[in-house]
Amino acid sequence: MTEVTTGIGNIPGFLIAAIATFVVCLIAEPILQWLMRFFGVYAIVEEGTPAAKQADQISDKAKEDRKTELTNAYYDVAHAKAQKRIGQTETIILEETEGDTVLGRTRREAPEIDAIVRLPQSATRNGRFVAAKLTGYDAYEFTAIPA
Repeated sequence: MTEVTTGIGNIPGFLIAAIATFVVCLIAEPILQWLMRFFGVYAIVEEGTPAAKQADQISDKAKEDRKTELTNAYYDVAHAKAQKRIGQTETIILEETEGDTVLGRTRREAPEIDAIVRLPQSATRNGRFVAAKLTGYDAYEFTAIPA
């Protein structure tokens, strides 16, 4: 059984995985990232911190493996939820231009945390807020066309 050493004692790895899966389904990524750091699921320990001074460090490979497992679990849940939104028309706030596209987000996405929405540059003709139909999703990025 995998164990994670934390400030509150040893917690079985399967329990952390179960909690993380539940958390992923219910709350936003920043909170999940906090839990990952709290329970030792991170790849880098900052020098000079109490965590760095602990004698019973887990291996860098184990840290990276745990981080990858939780990140993949989060990706799978986010992808499944996003797929259900394909075909819906939502209001998009346009934020920046990137090449021949414009990037924005819906009311469901927090800036710099959640998925972005990529639209053709022509979407800017309709103002800063545009109605757009979500047409695809891949790797935390929606594609859309003006409705």
